[in-house]
Amino acid sequence: MFKDKVYISDSKNRGQCFCGSIKFFVKGKTFWSAICHCKSCRVTSGAAIMAWVGFKKGQVEWKGTSRTEFCSSKNVLRSFCSKCGTSLSYSSDKFGDDNIFLSTTTFEYPEIFVPTEQVFTCESLSWMPLDNSIRKVETL
Repeated sequence: MFKDKVYISDSKNRGQCFCGSIKFFVKGKTFWSAICHCKSCRVTSGAAIMAWVGFKKGQVEWKGTSRTEFCSSKNVLRSFCSKCGTSLSYSSDKFGDDNIFLSTTTFEYPEIFVPTEQVFTCESLSWMPLDNSIRKVETL
C-alpha cells in the first residue's frame, strides 16, 4: 500500500506531547505523510482533520511517561498522553504490524512532513474544504 510513496525525511526528528511528559525520537526515513478526515481521527483528536506520518516501529524511541493505549476499533491501537490528552500514535495490522503512525503536529518541526495525500475524504466535514493540491483518497 505504501510502497510507491516518496520518502519525506531522512534525518533524526523529535517530538513530544503538550505537557512534555512523553517525548519521542525518530531516526531515518518516513514512508508516508497524510491528512486524515475520518470520524475516528476527528473525535480522538478533537480536530477537523488529523495529520499522520508513518515510520517503522523500530525507528521510534519513546522517553518519559508511558503512553496510554486503547483499541479505537477492531485491530486499531491508538495512544495518547494520560496527563494532557495529546494524541500520539496510531497503528493497525491493516497497515502492517511493523508500522506506526505518529501525530505530525507533535513533532518539533512538523512542517518538514508535507502531506502527500488526504485520506478518508468521503468522511470529510462539509465545511472543511479539501486541498485540491493534495491527492485525495476516499478510503484506505
